[in-house]
Amino acid sequence: MRIILCDASEHPRIAYEELDGSREGDFFLDAEGVVRYAHPGDGHVWFAAPDPTSFRRAVEHWIVYLDRGSKAQAEGRVATLDSLRNALTRLELLPDRPDALWPVLLEQAEAGLL
Repeated sequence: MRIILCDASEHPRIAYEELDGSREGDFFLDAEGVVRYAHPGDGHVWFAAPDPTSFRRAVEHWIVYLDRGSKAQAEGRVATLDSLRNALTRLELLPDRPDALWPVLLEQAEAGLL
C-alpha cells in the first residue's frame, strides 16, 4: 500500500492510497482540519493524523519502510519496523482508539502483509 501525496490544489483530499497500481482510498481533511482516510469499499472513516504536517511526516516514514523494510531480510525488516513504530509513536499516531489507521497499518506490516 503506497500513499501518494496530492498537490495542495486538490484540497480537501491530501493523498490517496495506491495498491498494486490501482487507486484505492482517499486521505482528506475534515471540517476541523483532521486528516481522515476512507476506502470506497467499506465506507469506514479512519483517523489518520491530527493535522496535515503530522500526516506528511508519517507518510515519509511509511515510504522509507516500503522502500527498505518490506523487502529486507528479517533482521533489516525488524529494524525498519522498529524505526517506523518509533516515528509513529513520536508523532502520537498510535493512539488506542478504534478508528486509528496507523496501528492497523503497522500491525499488517509486522505480519508481513504490507
